[in-house]
Amino acid sequence: MKFKLKLNFTLSVYDIYAVLILLFPICFSIGGIFGYYDEMIGAVSFVFVWFLMIAKRLDRNSRQIMIAIAAVSVIGLVSNLVSKLITQPFPVLVDLLWLWKTFAPFIASVYLMRKDHVRRRVVSALVMPSKLAIVVFFLLSLVGQVVDIGFIPSDSLFGLRIFGISWMRGISFGWVVFCCVVILALSEISSRSFFLYTALACVPMILTQAALVYCFVFCVIFMAIMFRKQDKFKLRYVIPIVAVVVLFTWRDIQQYLISDSIRKTLIIYGGRVANMYFPLGSGFATYGSEMAQRYYSQLYDLFGWRNSWGFGPDSTFLNDNFFASIIGQFGWIGFAVYLYAMFRLFMMVNSKLVKKRIKITGIATVLTMLAVMIGSASVKSMMGICTFVVLGLVAAEVQSKANAQSQLLKQEGE
Repeated sequence: MKFKLKLNFTLSVYDIYAVLILLFPICFSIGGIFGYYDEMIGAVSFVFVWFLMIAKRLDRNSRQIMIAIAAVSVIGLVSNLVSKLITQPFPVLVDLLWLWKTFAPFIASVYLMRKDHVRRRVVSALVMPSKLAIVVFFLLSLVGQVVDIGFIPSDSLFGLRIFGISWMRGISFGWVVFCCVVILALSEISSRSFFLYTALACVPMILTQAALVYCFVFCVIFMAIMFRKQDKFKLRYVIPIVAVVVLFTWRDIQQYLISDSIRKTLIIYGGRVANMYFPLGSGFATYGSEMAQRYYSQLYDLFGWRNSWGFGPDSTFLNDNFFASIIGQFGWIGFAVYLYAMFRLFMMVNSKLVKKRIKITGIATVLTMLAVMIGSASVKSMMGICTFVVLGLVAAEVQSKANAQSQLLKQEGE
């Protein structure tokens, strides 16, 4: 008797795209040398998007983002020449890559996913892992209430134990769930199924007790209510969203941004650095970045931080606030230009042409990013970059619908 085993397994380029996205949480969990995966993706994306820019293959919004970040880069490099706070080229180049590490993968994702069949195939491949992740997180958050499984910290929220995986807590966990929810929004699952999985995802998110994670939850709930009758997002919506988030996260806001905290100090001194080196800032690798901490910027010695606990050479808190670094290193002008780039990204995901759930989750993710940039530097972390890549799928969906509508109007005009 003979047994024959036949395996029909094919790996397409679409599956490779999906695997590249899946590698973000996998490499983040493993750590070590795999922790440089986001830097590798950022470097490759940087070269790729500049090739597209030179070849004039990018859409208008992507080009405007490229021009804006290029302008910030020039401001930073000129500032380095003027301030002379650091002369080594390596930390400056690393910081330059850090600046592009967020937007370059986003723009690359928009271009690579521009075709409907490619995007649908990639999203389809990511649906099952997204569902599985949400269900596992939900079950762990419930089991952890009664059994010590090593995942749950000792803190509590309304008598419930706080949820957090040892290597993925707070906003890091939030990035993973945001990506899962956005991917399900882009998929072909029914509205009922999407609502079910989103509700399941909200349970562990709420139990994180992380203010920045709550931003996403409240944005989704608020916009789901507001978009029942109309699809247009208005700037005045930001006011009630901010009010609700502040109400439920006041403790964290008071701890990190009002009381004498490290993050508050970084923000205040970021403004001082911008004023000291007005109008272009202090330059790359000089304030609030990883390279500024590793090479211990002269500014930190000027501020008398070397012998302090939170700001000394061995402190990791010096690289813990995104906007503070942008303001200090590139000045108020560079900060304004960077905000313009974020605005263009927001406009790329804000469209009434796509399903409401895609628009809601996309906008909620961008607004959460902006909130995170105020109080954390995690947008440039492994899962922060993954979120930029997933947002590229949303922007590609919007772009596809806009092109289809444009073609339809053109045909009707003829």
